[in-house]
Amino acid sequence: MKYELRRLSFGETLGQGFNLYFDNFVPLFMISFVCSLPTILVMHTTGIGTYGDVTFNPALSRMILLLLNLSMTTLCTALTIELISKRYLKQHQGIGRYIQNVLPFILPIIGLTLVQGLIIGLGLLAFLIPGIYLALALSVSAQVLIVERKKIGESINRSFFLTKGKKLEILGFALILFAINYIARELLELLFEMIARIDAAIQTKIILIYGIAHLTDILITPIGSCLFILVYFNLKIEKEGFDLEHLVDQFGTTSPLTGADDQLPMTND
Repeated sequence: MKYELRRLSFGETLGQGFNLYFDNFVPLFMISFVCSLPTILVMHTTGIGTYGDVTFNPALSRMILLLLNLSMTTLCTALTIELISKRYLKQHQGIGRYIQNVLPFILPIIGLTLVQGLIIGLGLLAFLIPGIYLALALSVSAQVLIVERKKIGESINRSFFLTKGKKLEILGFALILFAINYIARELLELLFEMIARIDAAIQTKIILIYGIAHLTDILITPIGSCLFILVYFNLKIEKEGFDLEHLVDQFGTTSPLTGADDQLPMTND
């Protein structure tokens, strides 16, 4: 039986995004947890962002933490996109295979992240609206780089092309993700207040608070990747007919635009 793709509506995209998240919860959680672990360990070792004194040079410690956080966040994003894109297309592989596929693109996606940050930052410096516009225009560049194996410049150009005329819809998804994060933070604040009132050692309270905060980040982070991989495929289906291309690939036949002569029977006039 062939798996047919189609362009999903806004509501269907949201529903399918959460389905992908829950259906793949265990591997997504493991990816997010493993990628967050080095940053958590460094934070608690140096004391930056947690409790206690900074044990190393503060400026150096913060620089190390920033670079480590960028690297691990990028790795998490790349692995999540690779996993969810393959699962959505029903191309199941082992975790080792996903890692092997992604490793050659770690440095390019770090470079893409830096270039994106620079472009969006310049837009925000110019004015808020250009910054938001550029962020929306670049919203599927990471998906392009990982799924299509493109270079940084090509990924940015492709993202601008795919998101053209669709930025309001993409803004809607971004606002929903913002709302999810906002609600989670508000609930965390209430939980932290409850923890502060319990009769326990201050060190125990601090460990509980930071542990819950890290766990919340680990749980929430993959939701955006699940949602935006669907946004990416929706755009490819609408603008490039990817649904037909995917169906043809499943049948193992050549595209009607290439190699068509090989598919037609010979006739004599």
